[in-house]
Amino acid sequence: NIIECLGGGGHGSTAGGGGGGGAYAAKRNVTLVPGTSYSYTSGGVASDTFFGGATLGTSTVGAKGGVTATSNAGGTGGQAASSIGDVVYSGGNGGTSPVWSSNFVSGSGGGAAAGPLGAGGSGGNGTSSASTPIYGGGGGGANGGTNGGDYTTQLGGSTGSGGVSSLVTDTSNGAGGSGTSGNGFN
Repeated sequence: NIIECLGGGGHGSTAGGGGGGGAYAAKRNVTLVPGTSYSYTSGGVASDTFFGGATLGTSTVGAKGGVTATSNAGGTGGQAASSIGDVVYSGGNGGTSPVWSSNFVSGSGGGAAAGPLGAGGSGGNGTSSASTPIYGGGGGGANGGTNGGDYTTQLGGSTGSGGVSSLVTDTSNGAGGSGTSGNGFN
């Protein structure tokens, strides 16, 4: 058997920072007794997900949630080092949206979730100065994917691509979303 956990991703902030993606953790050959109840917690936004314990630290397997952005700086992805399992990968960090005016903010890409193929890609950064139009960064690619692109054109940053493995037949991994042009008002 295998038990897999995926931490909840963090929210982005109204100041433009992207939320961090959730970590992934898996454990094989867990001893389970038929008829026995086991505790688990399925993490919501920016929350940990774990099985077999009352907390992440006391669980059999668990994945750390990503951090919600609280400013223009992106939230940190859920860390593999804080997760429990035979296989653990970190979520991607959210992108940063530099503040160059109190009235204008560009969005940045969210960090992607990790998965069984690898870490989540980090979100791309938003527009860096008032001398360029306001464009958002691309979201990171999930499950071993690439980082989202920083702003570059009217379309915003390029998306990160999902992970691919020749050992897995299901390669329907999530790609990050594109950043889009903003209206320039906060």
